[in-house]
Amino acid sequence: MATYYVDSIAGLDTNSGLTEQLPWKTLAKVITALGLGSTGANVSHTVLLKRGSTFNERMTLYFGGISLTQPLIIDAYGTGAKPVINFAAGGQVRGISVASTCTGFFDFRNFAITGNGPGVEYGILYQRTLATDNIYTTLTNVDVYDIFDTNLPASDRNGIMIRGNNFTMDGCVVHDIATDGIWLACDTFTIKNCNVYNCALDGRLAGDCLQVTGTVNAFTIEDNVLDHTNSSIKHPLVISGASAGSGGTIRRNKLLMKPSTTAEACYALYCDQPNAKIYNNYLSGGTTSLSYNVANILGAGTSFYGNVVLCNVAGGNGLIIDANNITAYNNTVVNTVANTGTGFGLGQANTGKTGLVIKNNIVKGFARGLEKHTGSSWVEGYNIVTGNVIAYSDQSGNSLTLDATDITTSTTLDSNYIPTSNSPAIAAGTKYWNTGPRPSDLNGKPLPDYFIDIGAVQSTYNTFHPANIG
Repeated sequence: MATYYVDSIAGLDTNSGLTEQLPWKTLAKVITALGLGSTGANVSHTVLLKRGSTFNERMTLYFGGISLTQPLIIDAYGTGAKPVINFAAGGQVRGISVASTCTGFFDFRNFAITGNGPGVEYGILYQRTLATDNIYTTLTNVDVYDIFDTNLPASDRNGIMIRGNNFTMDGCVVHDIATDGIWLACDTFTIKNCNVYNCALDGRLAGDCLQVTGTVNAFTIEDNVLDHTNSSIKHPLVISGASAGSGGTIRRNKLLMKPSTTAEACYALYCDQPNAKIYNNYLSGGTTSLSYNVANILGAGTSFYGNVVLCNVAGGNGLIIDANNITAYNNTVVNTVANTGTGFGLGQANTGKTGLVIKNNIVKGFARGLEKHTGSSWVEGYNIVTGNVIAYSDQSGNSLTLDATDITTSTTLDSNYIPTSNSPAIAAGTKYWNTGPRPSDLNGKPLPDYFIDIGAVQSTYNTFHPANIG
């Protein structure tokens, strides 16, 4: 194991690279000297890039580190701006690409990748054959931005594209991307503390901030800002094609969608992953097409708790659930524009969805507050359904009878859509946990059985606080 230094300004490839005083100059020297090319082997070294450096080249890696505890580390040293890999300036089409045959371990930290030029494809590309093939790759505080093919192709140009098992991003910033900011086909992954924005950049090609495709057996998406307010083409977060899988967690994220006045296929959140736990998120957006919603929850066994769902366009829907055995508690679903669309919808006509429980929710400002489609059933109660043209209806708009525990009295929400202290939502809900530790209130104290609020104030897992959605 050794540490090597690279400085694009003061380095020389004839140096030893072993000290800050004798750094190499190029990434190409790193590849050849450490045997990371097609004829090399996995090694456990640390490569440090000088802050303030710009490398007008790419890195193509066939090999990495030898274990989780001995990965190939690429990090920064010195002071100043992050080192930048500007691959397009060197006539390259990818920033970092890892061979599909690679079995190495990678830990990338504290540098940036950019590429705006003819033929540009990806900032980072690492695709094994299957989503279950291990890649053991971590990105920490890595920026990927301005990934754009000036030839204007009719195909994907993603910031980060990953297929494989065991992938983590923490504290990364991805922005100004031609299509998807982050595209994943990973059996196990974690995305946290990231900021992704300005995807589908030129408005011609569809793109998501974060797209996850295929079956996932363990994932965590938490404490991210996925901001798609620059474009009405596609979604902040979509998890699709997951007909199976053991589930994952989506929590404490801001999922921001541009309100669309056209019939675009857009959602702030689209998730068909079974057994997902989705809680304490802030979702906003909407489209005038009643076929699309701020949130679409299509995974059987999903738990949807403590979320704020805002529809910011006339004619739009809030939350639609269309799978068996979904539980939705303590959400606040509001149309901020007009009394149009459906606030909280169950199923599609005659699909026969069962095992749904809808309690402790605030649904406000829609044409139809709660809408139950023919052939489906739910247990609902302890909801505040107020300010809607019809409180509870079938899909044809015929009024149905609310549960006796529901409240239709107007409720006051503060600027963060949290019920105020004089709201009828306070202490009007029902217990929603059966086993395990009690959830906590906003002061961190365990909730008693008799004091459960309605709306996105309390959740099964963590406290819900306005700071999470500010």
